[in-house]
Amino acid sequence: MGFDDAVYRDMVALARHTTWLNGAASGWSDYGLVLFLVLAAAGLWRTRSLPRALWVPAAMAVAAVLGTLLKLAVGERRPCRTLPAGHLVAACPPLGDYAFPSNHAVLAGAGAAAVWALDRRLGVVAAVNALVIAVARVYIGVHYPHDVAAGLLCGALVAWPGGRPGRWVLGHALSRLGGSPSGDPAGGSWHTEDRSSGTWRSAWLRAGDGPRVRSKPRSWRSSRGPGVH
Repeated sequence: MGFDDAVYRDMVALARHTTWLNGAASGWSDYGLVLFLVLAAAGLWRTRSLPRALWVPAAMAVAAVLGTLLKLAVGERRPCRTLPAGHLVAACPPLGDYAFPSNHAVLAGAGAAAVWALDRRLGVVAAVNALVIAVARVYIGVHYPHDVAAGLLCGALVAWPGGRPGRWVLGHALSRLGGSPSGDPAGGSWHTEDRSSGTWRSAWLRAGDGPRVRSKPRSWRSSRGPGVH
């Protein structure tokens, strides 16, 4: 008997008595992960920090790989096989699909931590979403509570400490793709021409670990040199 078997059984019993919630819980436990990408896009619009925004899906991807390796190393059988229940919202995954840690929770933990680093207000929404997904995985009967708790922690530990080097790598890649004249890897340099005002603006999309730098607008007339009218 596991230390949280009773909690798992209580959640499954709750699902049996709240069949009206079963479909929503099952669907959100899968598709609720998309919300982290939506929040990353919203964070990009709010902060104009492309490396920080891209770190959200990147952190989720890195965390998913590490979570899968840990799952294979531990090899814990799912509770829907070790603790048969009369009512399961979702079909029990095959035998080779292990329980610890929950990959959904790993993705949710990484997404929430990365969104929090991007924008605090959006991070609150992301944190609530991660908790809902984690609870839903237990509610539908495919994970122990410790599976999702460990998954959230693993994902957050990938996204938060790994945020600075991850954003540095993304910023360096964006800088090379954007052809930054300075070669500064802290954030991609993206030059845009504002033809309506006749000025060039260099917008630095920073990694978030240093000051935002914006070059002073330079008019076309002043750039043509002295004595030219």
